[in-house]
Amino acid sequence: GATNESFAEAVRILLAATEVDILVVMAFLAPAGLSGDLVGLIADAARGCDKTLLVFCRIGDETDRHCRAFTSAGLAAFNSLPRTIRAARFLVERGRILEALAAGARGDAPARPGPASDAAADQFVFGPAGPTEADVKALFASRGLAVPRSTLFAPDAALATGGPGFPGPYAVKVVSPQILHKTEAGALRLGVTQESLPAVTRELSEAFPGLGILVEEMIGGVSVELIAGAIRDPDLGLALMVGAGGVLAELYRDVAFRLLPCSRQQIEQMLDELAIAPLLAGYRGIPTDRVGLVDWLESLCGLITDLDDRLAELDVNPLAYAGGRWVALDAKMVLRG
Repeated sequence: GATNESFAEAVRILLAATEVDILVVMAFLAPAGLSGDLVGLIADAARGCDKTLLVFCRIGDETDRHCRAFTSAGLAAFNSLPRTIRAARFLVERGRILEALAAGARGDAPARPGPASDAAADQFVFGPAGPTEADVKALFASRGLAVPRSTLFAPDAALATGGPGFPGPYAVKVVSPQILHKTEAGALRLGVTQESLPAVTRELSEAFPGLGILVEEMIGGVSVELIAGAIRDPDLGLALMVGAGGVLAELYRDVAFRLLPCSRQQIEQMLDELAIAPLLAGYRGIPTDRVGLVDWLESLCGLITDLDDRLAELDVNPLAYAGGRWVALDAKMVLRG
């Protein structure tokens, strides 16, 4: 029994309701009493209101014509419900961004950083070819970010100077800024025993002459593997990244991003967006620590901010939860230029 007038009155009542922030109108879906005049009536009801009204319009062959009519009347109209809901979500996200910016202007949230100070820049001194995995992990350790115990052996030294100083099994890696994917390059050996360590290090030293060898403890009991880091957008600058990690990171492509600076609340929102979010809440009793993860990512944000314009890309994969802590098992960094 709906008519144009009763439909428009319902729109006015809902827009006036304090419980409503965004109104989605589904126009022309059923009642035969609705006609094309409804477009103008809905536009009149929305005019002068500070709330958002979105229109989902489907009316057979007339869909395109009516969507254009709504657009001409100043209303955002969509011919599919998923697109309408996606538009509403974007507006909610925009509101959060504006709120965060306003908080930053008031001093309630961290302001966007300027160039790193000379003191901060002096902390990061790398070789002419750029940082190695050993460099990145030493940097992490200096910021309280957990990394495996390790010993770095000079090029071609193998184990002539003695063992690594801690029991195996070991992960043995060739150290070079040019080798970003060690598995593909054959520059990684896992599960190396104390007895086989000398032979493995000699083999890698012969295969990669002139490069250092990093011997790390193998971390057991891993329950969750994530990927974390930073990327630089050419226009928008640095962004924090976190998502499902390990060897299947590129298959899942379950990642979230936020531009830096990034607040603790924004990090929490990133984790909520992930398909694996239930895993971080103890899904089926799988050990994890979401609060500790947010702490880890917050510290990583500080490091990224200090690197500032020097950083092109930072990749931690996997960032593993094991032994009651989050540990960076592999890390690589690319500097600009």
